[in-house]
Amino acid sequence: MNYKTKKSFMMKLALSIISLSVLGLLAMFIIVNTIVRNIIYENVTGIAHRDVNTISMEIDAWFDISNHIVHNLSRVWPGLGVEFIKPISDNLIAEYDYIADIYVGFSDGSIIGSGAEVPGEDWDSTTRSWYIDAHRARGEIVITSPYMSALENLGIITSVTKWVPDMGGMEAVIAVSIDIDAVVDMTNRYRLAGGGYLILIDQHGEIVSHPNTEYIPGTAGIMNLVDIPNGEMLVEKIASAAHLEMIDDVRFGSSYIMTFPLNSTGWTLAAVLPATEITDPISQYLLIILLAFAAILVVLFILTMIFMSILTRNMEESKVAEERLRIIIDNMPLVSNFRDKDYNIIECNEASVKLFDLSSKEEYLQRFFELSPEYQPDGRLSTEKSEALIKEAFEKGSISFEWMHQKLNGEPIPTEVTLTSVDWRGENNVIAFVRDLSDINKAVAMVEQLEKAAFTDALTGARNRRYFIDTAEKELTNSAEKEQPYSLILIDADHFKKVNDTYGHPVGDEVLKILVARMRNSLKKDTMIARYGGEEFVVTLPGVDQLDVLHAAERIRKSIEASAFHIDDLELKVTISVGVASVTAQFVTLQDIINNADKALYMAKQTGRNKVVYYPSN
Repeated sequence: MNYKTKKSFMMKLALSIISLSVLGLLAMFIIVNTIVRNIIYENVTGIAHRDVNTISMEIDAWFDISNHIVHNLSRVWPGLGVEFIKPISDNLIAEYDYIADIYVGFSDGSIIGSGAEVPGEDWDSTTRSWYIDAHRARGEIVITSPYMSALENLGIITSVTKWVPDMGGMEAVIAVSIDIDAVVDMTNRYRLAGGGYLILIDQHGEIVSHPNTEYIPGTAGIMNLVDIPNGEMLVEKIASAAHLEMIDDVRFGSSYIMTFPLNSTGWTLAAVLPATEITDPISQYLLIILLAFAAILVVLFILTMIFMSILTRNMEESKVAEERLRIIIDNMPLVSNFRDKDYNIIECNEASVKLFDLSSKEEYLQRFFELSPEYQPDGRLSTEKSEALIKEAFEKGSISFEWMHQKLNGEPIPTEVTLTSVDWRGENNVIAFVRDLSDINKAVAMVEQLEKAAFTDALTGARNRRYFIDTAEKELTNSAEKEQPYSLILIDADHFKKVNDTYGHPVGDEVLKILVARMRNSLKKDTMIARYGGEEFVVTLPGVDQLDVLHAAERIRKSIEASAFHIDDLELKVTISVGVASVTAQFVTLQDIINNADKALYMAKQTGRNKVVYYPSN
């Protein structure tokens, strides 16, 4: 993408931003009603839930406690006897102020309870609704609708009852009466927003609590919700008001109603809120949103103009920076080239021409694919592997790997290549940096040779004494930390001085080489074998116990003895003496183990040679 194309694109982008901003403003106006409705709904339901949930939970708690009392009394009283009914009832009423009375009605019509008043002689408990409902339920706890108590001092009550098959030889019904006045007082303590009010309705639709005292239970009896003005509409709305429902309220006119079921009773608590609490904020919200949208549009226009100015300046700077980058890359000592997303070579620097002894950049670009052999050292086709690596660089951003290049005459050039995904001239390209490893490989090989010479015996190829001391110290420490055994084998060629004196030192040197080779064949690959001095060799076996080290030592001895050493025309019979030492103690030095193995080696030589002797473990 050139400079003019970029500038044209930026102008179109700015116009698009402004157009999209206007369209976004219109779209926001379309959804504003939904936003306002949600805000209002959350506001109203939040206010209502705060108070109504508190009331519903408190009423639920009252009835839950009453249920618990009835359940426990139905289990305890039949065994205690009727004389305990009154004192237990009096104690419970004293503890719970919303309980009006606790009593037991018997099948002979009599009643015993906590109240100071008792009905007249012609009063029959079996004819009362609370007794009949409980008797019909046969053992299930029943909550009655509000009713006028037969005791004048109690007024309107509701009872939690349960039938008991045998109490003092008769059927009975235990009842806990809740004072409706206490329920009404509790609901009236709360005032909803905007003067909203609460209605409490029992499971039969009868009003328990209402702000209009004409509708609540009293001496005139119980009033059903359908009997009050707009009652039938309220019944219909309460049945469906899971969230918010519009109603025409006699007090507020247009209103919202929402309901909360009471789990323990089957009753319903309804909250009525004036619609003005919901609709009045709409005009304010709309005005705020209009002003906010206008401000946003102005700000977006200003930001777009600033954005265009910055982009124009950045494009000019980018053009200058790109030219500077080209100069830098051209003067880099590293080979660099560019590949596009289709893997085509599109640019290179002067170092590329020099590395491959070419005449120009044009020749490099034309003959680029001839600068790699057909196959890489791993056997893959260079073209296929190159495409796979470029794809990986696009995905990961940057990768490095070794690559075999070649000059046009076939001379190989080992290199390290780094591919990095970059934005070059407005397009996604890959830039390659190529480092010649020819001299580096030679230096690495020389370092490896020097390291090998520093730690290896030049004659036999075994490790030297210095390497043995350093490594064995670390092995011993590691074994002590792991509380593992550590074993060491000390080997000496028998009568080696005689071989040197008889056949000369060159033959003696060959004997030592063969000796080490047979030892290697008798041990695991990574086992350390070191020349300790002269014709003495040492083998370390960390983690190997006494039994296994003796087997290993015997295996070495037999491999030496098994066949003659063939050196030129000579056939020499060679044997070895072996001293073995093992330790398991944590506080032992390497020199202690060597001394023990040396004592065992001395014993082997003194007792006939060509044998393995073990020094007892300490």
